[in-house]
Amino acid sequence: MRIGLTWKLLLAIGVVLALMAGGMVVAVHRVFEPDLSQYLRRVEVEQIRPLAELLGRSYEQHGNWDFLDRRRWREMLTEVIDRHAPHRDPSRPSGDVMGMLPRLSLIDMEGMPIVHTPLPPSPMHEPDWMELPVEADGEMVAILRMLPTPVPVAGLDQQFRADRLHAFYLAALPGLLLALLAALALGYHFLQPLRRLARGIHALANGDYAVRLDAARGDELGRLSDDFNHLADVLERTEAQRREGMAGVSHELRTPLATLMAEVDAMIDGIRPLNGEQLHSLSGTIEHLSRLVDDLYQLALADVDALVFQRLPVAWNEVVEEALEAAHAKLAARQLRVERRIEPLIVDGDAHRLRQIVDNLLENCRRYTESGGTLTLELRRQGDDAVLTLADSGPGVDDATLAAMFDRFYRADVSRSRDSGGAGLGLSLVKAIAQAHGGSVAAFHAPQGGLGMRVTLPLRHEDRRGPGHSA
Repeated sequence: MRIGLTWKLLLAIGVVLALMAGGMVVAVHRVFEPDLSQYLRRVEVEQIRPLAELLGRSYEQHGNWDFLDRRRWREMLTEVIDRHAPHRDPSRPSGDVMGMLPRLSLIDMEGMPIVHTPLPPSPMHEPDWMELPVEADGEMVAILRMLPTPVPVAGLDQQFRADRLHAFYLAALPGLLLALLAALALGYHFLQPLRRLARGIHALANGDYAVRLDAARGDELGRLSDDFNHLADVLERTEAQRREGMAGVSHELRTPLATLMAEVDAMIDGIRPLNGEQLHSLSGTIEHLSRLVDDLYQLALADVDALVFQRLPVAWNEVVEEALEAAHAKLAARQLRVERRIEPLIVDGDAHRLRQIVDNLLENCRRYTESGGTLTLELRRQGDDAVLTLADSGPGVDDATLAAMFDRFYRADVSRSRDSGGAGLGLSLVKAIAQAHGGSVAAFHAPQGGLGMRVTLPLRHEDRRGPGHSA
């Protein structure tokens, strides 16, 4: 049987309180008796202090200790006791109720006894004297000493200790109950969010990505709920992209395959002649399928960081010029005018992959820019980066489309035909290749009214400017 966190918390608090209570009981047993003895010693010292003062005044009057005999010694002690016991019953005779007289002695400065105690010290221990100086005219003339009380205090000690422990138990029991109640409240306070989090995790594991937690708390559990909600958002978006991707792949592959099969069947049935023109049409369809499959493969490699490319010094400006030259005929067919400003820049990378970036961006502009429009292409240095910017004259896109431009199978107008709209993989591949080269790509609203693309790649290390230069 597994024990829940609430019971574990209660058990932990109970054990801590029990250890604290046990420690206090042990402390009472071990510390009380020595403290009681010290307290009694201090009380007795204060009781004989008036005797030391009286002896000092008497010495000042007589100038020596000849006046002090056993009878005078007893009278002086009785006088001190009666003077400092105002609440004594006057009907009872005075007396040495504490048994001080047998324990008191007076010695001179040479260590000779003036009045000595008749009570012998314990033969097993050295006498533990309590001493007070006797002063006359500002000088010490004798030492008043007293042995500690020989009266057994075990009974008093035990009774006093038992009383204190009883009071401690009476105070500790309500405290223990209050602590356990507080533990229950704390357990509920902390465990309820954890239970909700556990239910949310089970829901995510079962494919319910719409589950969310209340993150109103301001403590660590609240931040954990925020992290859970963020994870659920990411999983929900990922699942949506996966479904859209599967739908897009099936659509993009099914349509050209259906066309290809229909044309082949027509040739087999003799509906269409088997000639060069028909074979050229089939070749175009197969080429389209090949490009689509290759793009999917490249994106799959990018997902697992396995996109293969060489890292060599590449003249980025030459790659851009070659791509422009190759796309010249297609751009001219749509009457698109190209304005270029290209700086000679060297980057580290794979020339074939970098050429794919430029080809895909130019193809995107060719498909979506209105005939007779303008394409502006600029390659320039910006700090330690080479920045390639392509902007067309329109039409433009809204902000939502701008944010989703690099999602796979995304097309601004799904009603477009494949010839004008493409499969929606080109910009995703541009992003993957740029990131694989340590760069980035971003879309923006072009000043000409159309769409702009900005690809940033780090320059070759040897061509980067020092800390004192700027773009």
